Amino acid sequence: MIGLTARWRGRADPRRRNSRRSGVPPLNANVRHRIVSRNFAATCVSMDEDSDLWLVGFADAEFNTQRYLLLQRGKSLEAELGEDTVLGPDAYHVEVDDQSRSCYEGIKRFELFHDHAVVEFEDATLPVFGGEKVIVVEFALRQQQLDQLRACLAKIFKGYDCFLDRSA
Repeated sequence: MIGLTARWRGRADPRRRNSRRSGVPPLNANVRHRIVSRNFAATCVSMDEDSDLWLVGFADAEFNTQRYLLLQRGKSLEAELGEDTVLGPDAYHVEVDDQSRSCYEGIKRFELFHDHAVVEFEDATLPVFGGEKVIVVEFALRQQQLDQLRACLAKIFKGYDCFLDRSA
């Protein structure tokens, strides 16, 4: 960037001149993070509930997965009854593509549609997810599967205001 700055010092930056003409605001040199948004088609959507946790997974393949999004939340008797005292962490866990890219909470918005989900992460989690701000996961589910997905996500995000069901 130093070479570019020195090269254009004292002259009008052509990027700014072109952007003014097109109505796009000039580039901001103070931007430190590049916001990344990716889409992937989930050919495998998994919902599971057992005695210990709720789990939802979206993956690009059933085996040899390259891209995936995993959401889970532990259960406790107190959490299910809605009592204040909870044993262990009562927060959802999110993982993207690798265990090293995971954290508790961190989703700003999870919008469920009938054929895709839009997941927007909080700014504080950008370093955890490699700068990924938004993931759009496309899928094809029968109505019964979509209903199960909706119900499981509602349990995972219970007590949080980030889950928006737009699948109806």
